[in-house]
Amino acid sequence: MGKANIIKKLGGTEEMCKKSSVSMNIHPCCALVDEPLMIKIDGLEPFEIITLHATLFDLNGAQWVSQAKFRADEKGTIDLSKVAPIEG
Repeated sequence: MGKANIIKKLGGTEEMCKKSSVSMNIHPCCALVDEPLMIKIDGLEPFEIITLHATLFDLNGAQWVSQAKFRADEKGTIDLSKVAPIEG
């Protein structure tokens, strides 16, 4: 899937992505289900509310989907290891 298709699928425009400085860091990139993940999002507006969507396919091909809303702190950061979702 090309860059333009990914941007379109995410509901944005290429111009929006050029202006955006939002980054998401996930560590480790691969982990077992019982291992903790560090997920941190930076570059949001202070106190901005976002919805994160996650999709997983298990070994049987069943799809698992979840979503939750989070509020950024005064620096525009969300550290999922330190904050609870406000919804979801």
